[in-house]
Amino acid sequence: MKIVKKILFICMILIIAILSFLLIKERKNSENKCLLKNTEESKEIYYNCSFTQTWKIIDMLDNFKGHHPDINFVIVDKFQFFEPYSHIIPSNLKAKLEVGKYYEFTYTIQGKGYIEDFDDVIKNINPENVQLEDQNRIKVNLSIKETDKIGLDQLQEPICQK
Repeated sequence: MKIVKKILFICMILIIAILSFLLIKERKNSENKCLLKNTEESKEIYYNCSFTQTWKIIDMLDNFKGHHPDINFVIVDKFQFFEPYSHIIPSNLKAKLEVGKYYEFTYTIQGKGYIEDFDDVIKNINPENVQLEDQNRIKVNLSIKETDKIGLDQLQEPICQK
């Protein structure tokens, strides 16, 4: 009976030691993940580049009034994207667009910051392409021109490489 108690006691000590080890290891992994995330968020890159993507205008959203008078929205679609996208555009460019036509949107990115995806590009579009005073933040100037390219001939360039 004493041997069984000793074995149980040793097993309990081993289980407690193993669980403690796993808990400490998990805590360190969690701290490393937080540190890695903060490091990625604090990356700042100076951008001075441009890329072009072709969009088809699906709807102009003429009856929609946004929160900023210099910004409008249009519904666009990309070749083989099969999903409409609500795209922000400066108000002065909206008059050039017609529903059903294809346009090349050229995004010129300048300034310091971090762009992870297309939504980061869109949220930094400069209304009316005004020259901004703050050179320390990212700004995106948008230019739009009509294109007759269709299908695989359309430009679909990736976002500027980091």
